[in-house]
Amino acid sequence: VLFLIGMELDLREIKSLGKPILSAGILQITITTILGASLAKVLGFGPVESWYLGVGLAFSSTILVVKLLIDNQNPPAFNLAPLPPEFGDKALAASVKELSRLKYGRDRAIVEQEILQRIRLAAGRPPVAPPTL
Repeated sequence: VLFLIGMELDLREIKSLGKPILSAGILQITITTILGASLAKVLGFGPVESWYLGVGLAFSSTILVVKLLIDNQNPPAFNLAPLPPEFGDKALAASVKELSRLKYGRDRAIVEQEILQRIRLAAGRPPVAPPTL
């Protein structure tokens, strides 16, 4: 992705926009390098590795920011919502679910009893005898 953005990036556009782009880029590189290196240090990396990771993070994210500034676009919203599948065989999916249930499934009453048992143990209460089927 960064390669494609770099291919579309025109240095004449950056030069024509001047100080705002240069200032934003330098500030963004500095802040991202420091934050990335600090995070790497917290995660247990050594000082040299932390700075390399911080600089790598800074330059990769700076290219994206500069491209967005040049194109005068807002970045897309971050969303963790799963997309529904656009294709597939619903009957096959139902068959796979049923096979999984038959192979690995257990009676609901037993599973619920085990959950209650674990909750009681976590709360420091004595366990209850499991139901017999």
